[in-house]
Amino acid sequence: MQHIIFICVDTLMSQSIDKGIEQNKLPTFQFLMEHGQYYRNVVTSFPTMSVSIDCTLLTGTYPDEHRVPGLVWYSTQDKKVINYGSGFWEIYKNGINQYLNDALIRMNGDHLNPQIPTIFEELNRMGLQSGSVNGLIYRGSADHQLNFLFGFICRQRYLKMSRSKVRICLPMEHSQIR
Repeated sequence: MQHIIFICVDTLMSQSIDKGIEQNKLPTFQFLMEHGQYYRNVVTSFPTMSVSIDCTLLTGTYPDEHRVPGLVWYSTQDKKVINYGSGFWEIYKNGINQYLNDALIRMNGDHLNPQIPTIFEELNRMGLQSGSVNGLIYRGSADHQLNFLFGFICRQRYLKMSRSKVRICLPMEHSQIR
């Protein structure tokens, strides 16, 4: 069976890769290109926000179908702004718990259209294994547990995700860290 590795790096342009290879600074990329497939002229979906594009790549649908319209958007259903991490000050202002809940749980469990399967769910349905490393879009058929430890102390408070059953251990409040 042939294995597939899909590498997606935000804002990495083909011109930068080509120049790095010409200068012999990217031997791993050169190896992957020589032994795989490399597409220079890929056209993005709109809006060009990481999470929208990632959802498009991993579902094969546009934002109007997968329902993740951008990095920051207003949910008429929740009557609040959804922010998947546009910057430190926005996260600080709205609270780390809201950010973690929206970006790690609700985006995959509620916001990403549950009627549209991800590539991970499709591969599982076909009896194949898949995985995501450092991807915000990870919804699949397997259970996951993400642990966050700040300082060396973590309070055992879990949030549950409706589809992939993600449990997240959130950090302690600053006042509780000694």
